[in-house]
This record gives sequence, C-alpha cells and structure tokens, in this order.
Amino acid sequence: MTIHKCQTQTLNFVVVSLKGRFGPGQAYVALSKCKCLDNLFITDFDAKNIKVNKSGLKALATMKNEQPLPLLHQPWLNDKGNSLRLAFLNTRSLQKHADDIVNSIYLNVCDVAVYAETRLQDDNVPDQFSHGRLFCANAPRQHNYIGGLAIIASTDVVAEQVFCVTLELFQLLVVRVSAKEEVVNILAVYRSPALSIKLLHQIIDKHLCPVIADSSTPSLVIGDFNVDARQSTVQTDVIQQVNSATHTGGAILDHVYWTGETDRIATEVVGCHWSDHNIVAVRIGDVVATAAQDSSQVNRPPSTSRLFTSASSRARCRRPEQTSSTPSKSSASSAVPSS
Repeated sequence: MTIHKCQTQTLNFVVVSLKGRFGPGQAYVALSKCKCLDNLFITDFDAKNIKVNKSGLKALATMKNEQPLPLLHQPWLNDKGNSLRLAFLNTRSLQKHADDIVNSIYLNVCDVAVYAETRLQDDNVPDQFSHGRLFCANAPRQHNYIGGLAIIASTDVVAEQVFCVTLELFQLLVVRVSAKEEVVNILAVYRSPALSIKLLHQIIDKHLCPVIADSSTPSLVIGDFNVDARQSTVQTDVIQQVNSATHTGGAILDHVYWTGETDRIATEVVGCHWSDHNIVAVRIGDVVATAAQDSSQVNRPPSTSRLFTSASSRARCRRPEQTSSTPSKSSASSAVPSS
C-alpha cells in the first residue's frame, strides 16, 4: 500500500519502508498512520527522505514570532478583585453541559454563576459542581423538569437562600451573597414561553416585588424572561442593564435589573458554543476603571425596560407568604394567579 493511498486511514499495525523518493511531509504521513507506537516498524531508514516543506517552516517561524491574539472581554477576565463577578446562562441542561461549563474560561472566573433551564431532578446534580455551594429551584415533574434554576457560589462567597418559587411555567430563586465588600440579593428568574405576559406580571408583583421592597440590600434580578427587552414597556424607575442580543435569534431574552447605584454595575455579553443563549457577565462594585479599558465590550449605560416596578409596587406589595426553599405542592400550585 502506498503512502498516498493510506493518507485518510488509521491502522492498527504498520510497517513503513522509507526506501525510495519521498516528497515533503510524506514520511510524516506514513509514520502517523499507526494507532499504537508499539505496532509501528520502520525499515530501510534514510534520514534524507524525511523532508519538510520550506514554506511550512517559514509559516511556523512567523507564528512563533507573532504576538498571540488577545482574548475578548478583558474587563471581565482581568478584574483583580475590584468587583463581584456574576455570570448568567440558559445552559439547556446543566447535567448535559457540566463539562462545557467547567472548561469555560469565562465561567471559571466568576464568583457566582446562575443557570436557567437546568432540567435537574433532585438526585441528579452534576458532580462537577460539588466544589461550590449550589442552590436549586427545579421545574416540577408534571412539566418534565423543563426549566429550573441553579445558583452556584464559589467557596469564598457567603451565600444563603432567602426564597424560592417553583411553578409549572415559572421559577424564582432568591439567594443573598456576600463577597468582596458587596452584599447583594440575587433574584434568578426563569419564565417559560408558554406563560403569558399577563400572568408573568402578576407573578412578579406577588413574589418578586415584595422581596425587593422588604430588603435594604441592593437586588439583582437576572434571568431568562423569554421576551425581548427591547419590546417591553419603557419605565424609568428600574433599568434593564443588557443592550446586546443574548440569543442567537437576535433578541435580548436574558435580562438584568439592578436596584443599586447605576455606576456600580457593568454587563457584557459573551458568546457560548453549546447553547442558543449567550453568557451574560455582570460585575458589581468598582467597575468604572475596568470598564473604561474596553468600552466596546461593556454595556453601560443601557436603555430602560419594564418587567417589574420597584418603587411604585412597594406600597402595595406584601411580604410573600411562602418562604420555604422547597414549597409544598399545594402552596406552589396556589401561587399561580388566576387569569
């Protein structure tokens, strides 16, 4: 068999004869066909037949001398402890994409990670996340576990669960975190596209608004609302912080709302290869200096968008009745507003 004929094959046992005339790269092709080095045998060895293409050598030298291409989103990656870094992603199954998440350089550096559409059941939390504290709001069994939320805090973050709602088409998970001189209430949200906007507003008024109104701690509302933020009704009291597409279809489906000082938050949208959603990277704290390093990648200041009203709703919102991290079946079902 000639070297040219076996070029696309991988063989278990190979005897290579280097006798004859060889072109550049042919010896390499012949020697690289065997799966196991122990099963590779060379006869008629002649060093003169191991030739390298001169253009290839020149290109290799050029690559060695060139500076490596810079990574994108340097403000997020290079933050030296000035801010609390939080990432959000609709991951399309936490179990299926656990390795992808662990190997992501952008998700690895965050202090807190929030995932939607986790599709977890109580007994299938991936082992890859055992190093941090994990809080879950799983979608109900009757909805085939489609949906769900998870918040994972790194070991140097103090975190405690405050509140949880698990409805068939809506999940809310509230966790208070403290790290890097920042204390923040994280309100993670997942809304199924099957839930109407009218019911969404009713659920937000009943469950989300009271959590914000009853706490002096700044709140970060973050999640997959499955509605384009650019098409929602504009209000000036709560600012929607993301102004770049978070979905491959071009919509801003993943929203960030912040009740704290507007100059202490910055967001970036980072591409993701395993989901049809992008990563939303959020920094809270001293973000002004690092944001100025690359203003093209940082979304500040954003447009406004209303999905809940923090100020006007405080007077009419009461403390939520259900504060358990695992609501009972009866309390979860009764939390669905009537249409």
